[in-house]
Amino acid sequence: MASEPLNIPPALKPIAHYVKIAYQNESRDPVVHYWCLYYAVQTGMKVDKSPPSLQYLSSLLSILENSLIYKKRSQTYQVERNLKQIINA
Repeated sequence: MASEPLNIPPALKPIAHYVKIAYQNESRDPVVHYWCLYYAVQTGMKVDKSPPSLQYLSSLLSILENSLIYKKRSQTYQVERNLKQIINA
């Protein structure tokens, strides 16, 4: 999927700039890559919900879910949740 990130459906052209920035920073700054894609998906869901657009946004979501940043955020959330349970026990 990363080889075709800019094959954006015409209805999603408003998010093209964010996707482009994300992939320009993919190896240089993974945090920028993650948050640009995150914003693009959120905005894209508001712009168009046609099948081609949803398929494209789904592919971006898969990339986000497989990113190291997402995994670290999930681990941090889990640790925070466990700490709250211990404190409230």
